[in-house]
Amino acid sequence: MSIVVIRFKNGTEFSFKCDEATFKTDSMTGELSGYSFKGFYDKKPLFFRFEDVEYAYSILQEEGQEDEE
Repeated sequence: MSIVVIRFKNGTEFSFKCDEATFKTDSMTGELSGYSFKGFYDKKPLFFRFEDVEYAYSILQEEGQEDEE
């Protein structure tokens, strides 16, 4: 399972859990150019604009590992 965190340029963050998270970035600029999420658990993003994202990352959580929240 992965915990995905997306931070937007306005300072807000959105996080969720899923089975698999993949991010694609532009090789020249490093900007987010695509994403794929599979197997949502608690909530899922409906839509976000790439240009609004400051950064995004995923944390791989091993089975049996408890949340720190």
